[in-house]
Amino acid sequence: MSGTILLGLVCLVIPVLYKHAGLGIHKYVKIVGMSGLFFLLSTVFADGIWMHETLIKIGVLCKMGTYFLGFLGLLIGTLMGALEVMFDTGEMTTH
Repeated sequence: MSGTILLGLVCLVIPVLYKHAGLGIHKYVKIVGMSGLFFLLSTVFADGIWMHETLIKIGVLCKMGTYFLGFLGLLIGTLMGALEVMFDTGEMTTH
C-alpha cells in the first residue's frame, strides 16, 4: 500500500522536476503525472471504509480500475516519451 502511495507521489513530482529543469512539459510527461493521480486514487479506494457488501465490491472494482489506468498511463507515457527522445533528431545514436 505504501509503495503505491510513493509511486503516485513520484509520478506527480516528475512534471514539476521536468519543468524546473527547463525542458518544458510535453504531453507524455503530463500522462505520467496523470497516472500518479490514478495511483493515489487507487489507494483511496483500497483504504476506504466500506460498510455494506455491495460497496465493498464496488470499492474493489474501482481500486483495480484506477490502478490499471495508472499503470497504463505510466507505461504509455514512459514508452512514448522514450521513443520521442530517441527519434527526435531522426537518427539513433549508438555507442
